[in-house]
Amino acid sequence: MRLAVVQTNPVFGKVEANVQAAVELMQSAPADLYVLPELFNTGYNFIDLDEAEGLAESPTGSTYTALSRFAQQNSCYVIYGFAEKANQLYNSSALLGPRRTLS
Repeated sequence: MRLAVVQTNPVFGKVEANVQAAVELMQSAPADLYVLPELFNTGYNFIDLDEAEGLAESPTGSTYTALSRFAQQNSCYVIYGFAEKANQLYNSSALLGPRRTLS
């Protein structure tokens, strides 16, 4: 098994650009499992709860969509941390695979 620990340098609040940058890094290093940092898509240091809520995603949000597509296209697994918006906010993680979400 080839493992890639992907170290990103997120720009706070620039979710689409941060996710794209992570995908580009993953494309440059073939692996079976990619591990992305906590909050790689939003960056850290929310100034308040409203800011965190504004950047949080559902478990099937835009970050999930992009990374799920990558996992399917590359027959690999991706684990990442994100701010999850449900009934409240969570610091969550997801494990995506080539066929479906695992958790």
